[in-house]
Amino acid sequence: MIPIAKPAPTDIVPTPERKTIFRIFQEARGRWCARSDDGITGGTFFTREAALRFVRRETTDRPALVLHIAPQMELLNDPPLMQSGPRS
Repeated sequence: MIPIAKPAPTDIVPTPERKTIFRIFQEARGRWCARSDDGITGGTFFTREAALRFVRRETTDRPALVLHIAPQMELLNDPPLMQSGPRS
């Protein structure tokens, strides 16, 4: 005998699915990395576009947040951005 599944009650509100968070950044060797916050999913790519394509494939049909980490500020050689303390 095969059991019959009962329909879900209509008064139960579904809980929102937790968003997957991916960080995209460029490593010291110039390659692009995409890594999930849980550390389970990730990869290294030659281009930023390839890293974004990977994230889109991994998050199909799921809510996701993609954080693009900017390069280090010290590489810009912009002295006003590197100064600390209040400006006069």
